[in-house]
Amino acid sequence: MLVLAFDLFDLAGAHDVVDAVRADPDAVVVDLSRAREVHDHAVATLAAIAARSDVPLRVLGLREHDRRMLRYLGFEAAELFAG
Repeated sequence: MLVLAFDLFDLAGAHDVVDAVRADPDAVVVDLSRAREVHDHAVATLAAIAARSDVPLRVLGLREHDRRMLRYLGFEAAELFAG
C-alpha cells in the first residue's frame, strides 16, 4: 500500500500510516518526497510504527533533518525502514 504525503505530513498523516499498516500487512510505502513540511513528531511516530510492527515499512523522501532527528532518538533510518 502506498501512502503519499502532499504539502504537509503531520500527526494525522502518521495515523494514516498506522491505518495502512493495519489494512495491508504485507508492506507499506510512505512517500514524503512531495511534502513541503514534515513535522518531527510525525517522523517519530513512523519510527515507533516501524520498531513495533512486523510489516515492512519503506519511507521515501526523508530529509537530512529527519534522519538526524531519528539518530537523536536512537534509530538509524537505514535500519529502521526497509528499503
